[in-house]
Amino acid sequence: MNASPDTRRAAGPGSPWMVRAAFASALALALLACSQPTDRAEGGSTDTGNTIVAVTGAVLDSAGVSAGRSDLSLRRKDYLAPIPALGKFGAARKIERDLFDTVTDASGGFRLEGLDTGAYRLEYRQGNALGGLYDFTAFPAKRAQDLKARKLGKVAWVGGRVSLRPDALRGFVQVYGMSRLALVNTATGNFELLLPAGDFTLRFVDPEAGAQGVKTRAVTVAAGDSLDLGDLSLRDSTAAYPEWSHARRLWINTTKTGSPMADNVYDFPMLVRLDESLIDFAQAGSKGADLRFTKAGGKIPLAYEFERWDSAQHKAEVWVRMDTVRGDAADQSIFMFWGNGAAKDSSSGAAVFSPAQGYGGVWHLGEGSNDAGFPGYLDATGNGNTGHGFAISDTTVGPGAVGRGQRLDGNGAYIKMPDAPSLDLGTGDFCITIWARPDAIFRSHQLVSKRVTQAGDYEFQLRADAHVESYVGDSVSSEMLPSLGTLGAGQWHLLAMRRSGTTVGYYVDGVLDTAKTLAVAHDLDNASDFFIGHDAQNLAEDWQGGLDEVRVSHRAPPLEWLRLSYLNQAAASKLLSAERP
Repeated sequence: MNASPDTRRAAGPGSPWMVRAAFASALALALLACSQPTDRAEGGSTDTGNTIVAVTGAVLDSAGVSAGRSDLSLRRKDYLAPIPALGKFGAARKIERDLFDTVTDASGGFRLEGLDTGAYRLEYRQGNALGGLYDFTAFPAKRAQDLKARKLGKVAWVGGRVSLRPDALRGFVQVYGMSRLALVNTATGNFELLLPAGDFTLRFVDPEAGAQGVKTRAVTVAAGDSLDLGDLSLRDSTAAYPEWSHARRLWINTTKTGSPMADNVYDFPMLVRLDESLIDFAQAGSKGADLRFTKAGGKIPLAYEFERWDSAQHKAEVWVRMDTVRGDAADQSIFMFWGNGAAKDSSSGAAVFSPAQGYGGVWHLGEGSNDAGFPGYLDATGNGNTGHGFAISDTTVGPGAVGRGQRLDGNGAYIKMPDAPSLDLGTGDFCITIWARPDAIFRSHQLVSKRVTQAGDYEFQLRADAHVESYVGDSVSSEMLPSLGTLGAGQWHLLAMRRSGTTVGYYVDGVLDTAKTLAVAHDLDNASDFFIGHDAQNLAEDWQGGLDEVRVSHRAPPLEWLRLSYLNQAAASKLLSAERP
């Protein structure tokens, strides 16, 4: 299955391309054909009260010259080509494929008028060898929307083999947002599609098998690709989410072109930042309740937790628990599914930041005191270490290092969590991490602390000389470890205080700054409350600046784990991409 898509037969009942029936009629309608579209998205909505006047654009050939009389096919993003009813004797009637909507003018331009608001996919092509896609959203009350010029590119061949039920009469492959309806050969199981470069969700259907005869698959193809999807079974639906209408593959790149990391990292909470380039928020359920993640095969669900879902701003942050992130690899991926209005929210912080994996407390600090039903600053682990704000108004919540965070004013504003065994560190390994952005540095500024009588105490602070200092102590002795480097005001940094055995180290942005091996591992159990931005023994040392993502763990993760945490969470992260590296 390595033949070039340019040389593949495109005619006949199994052709992946649409039959050009009544082409002369389509030419006569030309650019006005889309002013009264005949195709509606199957299962999609129409908003006839909010239309835009026009969408314009142009199609160019590979040399950037106008490509006149290029074929255009416009469909809603959730459109599915209809599956025909069975005729006599169990044979499928002839498939009436959708017509192309229109063609470009002689100079390659087009103007589509009277579209309802919503998400669309516009395919342009010349013959069976060249094509491309526009994915766009028609916004209400906008008088004109320019889609800019796009070049034609070589189409890709996508094929594979589908195992139907022994008594299956037929099988089909649909493509969301396109008028594709490929037949599955009931004897061999083979199917094939010709697709322009882009991201697609394929829907494999055994129409007579009901819900169990449906499987979806996310596919990303580049221009000119030849992609064999291998064997897929519809004998029973083994996909984790067969009834979800949309899917996208996210690639994880730990090579030098992404977030370089030499070794594997295990049991890692991976941050997935979403925007409108990765997901159409209008297609997802309320508050993202239908969002799901799986491993690359699409069968094994991954635990996840929403930190934020803001459909109005088209932004979301989601933590996905990865059992393994492979080092120096560009071929690892996960799948994201959405598009099932009946799905219930399965977000779970405790499943991602599990106490069984050593987490004592995790606070995303994205809550605002004016939020509806403000519950306090929630602990994602399920340990119940909810934080309570003091002298904090809603103006303190704002942009953080990840989603929303807190800004404390340095004048009595802090967050307190009541004493709990899960926040006592004993004599074992531990790690405390926190994103911090000091507004000014003119005295000691507390990051976190849990101490009351200098017995079983620990704290993490920024000194007046801009060095970060960690402190551990028990009733016998104590140790302070100042950093070698200094912090600058106005910049976010991921700071970590880590103990492994009797060695205490300080890390900044995933890099070891300094470490010291102590004579003993101090017993860090005490009856004090846990504070963020405050020290109960030094009341004039409150934090002034931004804080985010505070975590207390009873384990000492490897250096590579801390490094990946920074590379993943930093604003300019290159760890994840919808494009294959």
